[in-house]
Amino acid sequence: MSVWFTRAVFRFVEANRLCRILWSDPRDGAYFIALDDSRALPEFHEIDELEYLHSNGLIETGHDPFSRPLAETFISTKSRQKRAERWAIVKPLTFHVPAIFIPKLRGPLITSRCAETGTPPRDIYRDLRRFWQRGMTEQALTPDYQNCGAPGERRVAGKTPLGRPGFEPTFIITPEDEALFQRVIKKEYGSNPQCSITAAYETLLLDHFTRRVADRAAGTRPAAVDPHPSYKQFYETLKRNNDPYFLRIRREGRANVEKDSRAILGSTTSQTLGPGYRFEIDATIANFRLRSRKSRRTVGRPVVYFVVDVFSKLIVGLYIGLEFASWPGAMQALANVVCNKVEYCRRYGISITEDEWPSGFLPEVILGDGGEVAGPMIDLLLTRFKVISETAEPGRGDKKGNVEKRFDMVPVKIVPFVEGWVNPEAKRPIPKHKRDGEFDLDGFTKAMIRSVIYFNNKHQLENFKGRPADMIADGVPAIPLEMFNWGLRNRSGRLRHFDYDDVRLSLLRIVEGTVTESGFEVLGLHYTCDRKFRGRMFEKARQSGVWKERFSIEETFVEEVYWHASGAHGELIPCKLTLADADYEGMTRFEVNALAAQAKEIERAYKRRDLDGRLALVEQLRENREEQRVIAETLPAMTFAERDKDARDNRKAEKNDDDHRKRSVVNAPAGAAPVVPPIDRYALPPLSKLRRTE
Repeated sequence: MSVWFTRAVFRFVEANRLCRILWSDPRDGAYFIALDDSRALPEFHEIDELEYLHSNGLIETGHDPFSRPLAETFISTKSRQKRAERWAIVKPLTFHVPAIFIPKLRGPLITSRCAETGTPPRDIYRDLRRFWQRGMTEQALTPDYQNCGAPGERRVAGKTPLGRPGFEPTFIITPEDEALFQRVIKKEYGSNPQCSITAAYETLLLDHFTRRVADRAAGTRPAAVDPHPSYKQFYETLKRNNDPYFLRIRREGRANVEKDSRAILGSTTSQTLGPGYRFEIDATIANFRLRSRKSRRTVGRPVVYFVVDVFSKLIVGLYIGLEFASWPGAMQALANVVCNKVEYCRRYGISITEDEWPSGFLPEVILGDGGEVAGPMIDLLLTRFKVISETAEPGRGDKKGNVEKRFDMVPVKIVPFVEGWVNPEAKRPIPKHKRDGEFDLDGFTKAMIRSVIYFNNKHQLENFKGRPADMIADGVPAIPLEMFNWGLRNRSGRLRHFDYDDVRLSLLRIVEGTVTESGFEVLGLHYTCDRKFRGRMFEKARQSGVWKERFSIEETFVEEVYWHASGAHGELIPCKLTLADADYEGMTRFEVNALAAQAKEIERAYKRRDLDGRLALVEQLRENREEQRVIAETLPAMTFAERDKDARDNRKAEKNDDDHRKRSVVNAPAGAAPVVPPIDRYALPPLSKLRRTE
């Protein structure tokens, strides 16, 4: 039996058509809608037909063309308002499921909604179709304004000038004027390193846009004609028609530019209708002390996040980190719900099958504490993934008892096998050697994963009274995975499929980074990406100064961040660590911050030693200066002319004498004092004796 997930995209092989599942019933069938048809409407396929097509390879999983991370920061205010207006109109219709998919029932519903809102039927059909085709979330109704207005194409001025009116007459640039600007740029600015852009602009005006006027002092003087090009127009022409890197090569030469301006990259159950409908999330500080991956230094107690399906008590998401309970940690746990658990376990050396730990879906409702589900990304959960978040009252752990109980049941299994357990009920202080843990974060995570797999697949919930009567009649044990699978077969399985990369990238924390000559500097580390995306940004940062960009970061490992490239229409560009920071690969952000703090501590400890060394060096140099001054005063006095006379011959004689002194030192017996000739022997013989005679 195949499970047909809502929102999943399939391709009908014979028709070569991509369709999305709008609603499914494991006993009857599913409604589909074509993604590439602008006039498509829902179509029903019976379950027997779907099973036949699937078994014969006539239907297969397809790629969702509308599943891509779209940063909310790139959606304009106008687009959000338009999206909200559309959603307010079609939202009531989305609750009439599956009636809205049936043609004879859909018409009256839409007619009634038209009368209520005054919206034409054509617009409601268009918005409903967009909602169904693009993922069945509020964000699907976002307008495609980024495709309007010929983006990237240059505007051509007609009789009316471009831009807002100025205080002076506006100069309209013709193709001939732009060619003139370019000639001046190449002749003045491009070939003369001492010529600034302002000087080139003034040369343009003086040679081509001035007239002579009378002047009492000088007779005549130049005056700019009206209208004349503004400095901004000249500067924009320079930037638009010239690559700054090659323009600097013309000004300073390739060797100097490559030396000074190249990028430096050397050296990131009752409240539910079925499984997948309602989740609970919570975090707790584990009673285990861990050590660092790099040493035996203690890093403290980790924070454990669980995400639990309310219907089946299945632990669907797990995250263990060192940061305190907060929204970023909760987002990592939600991303873990969607990730492929087979690959996740393989990273820790654990082998499982897909059936042992279901994944790939998000709930419709999630309940948690204010710190986890009341953060800045709460609107994104609702608009992007249509997940309703509920906040438990402070101090009321019983409001989310399903996940709270898991903290009592799962970690206790590993207590006898993990060193560093801290008994919270101990009445006496625990000796230090018994408190120090021998497990690092990876080892503790591996132990927790094994415990979760056991709990989901083998652990039977004793005295569990939350099972439906028909579940007991079917002989289903109170094992979370068994109850989860039973609910998919016999309840309205509310599994809404989402792409892992889409969820993970959308829920990452957004921070500001700096574009520098060494790469993208994000939280103290440097990253780079493919040149086709970044161009010559690092060279520009070295030439013109740094600037800020936005990045999405993971709270776990630091080897990759995601750049919010302004020219990528909201897509996130992956960036890797540069070679200079490659030593931090595989480390968590907590460990990187700990190393940075340790480096500052070492620097402070040796700062006094460096100061004392510099003072000693200054004292020694002063003594050396006095010694040389005393020796110079013992030599015969000479005029400046006598000092500079025959400088080349003096240099040769000095070199010969220096070589003689060095040979005397090398050939002297061990322990003997070096032979140093008297001072008066430094006097040079007459020049005639030094000349070579033939």
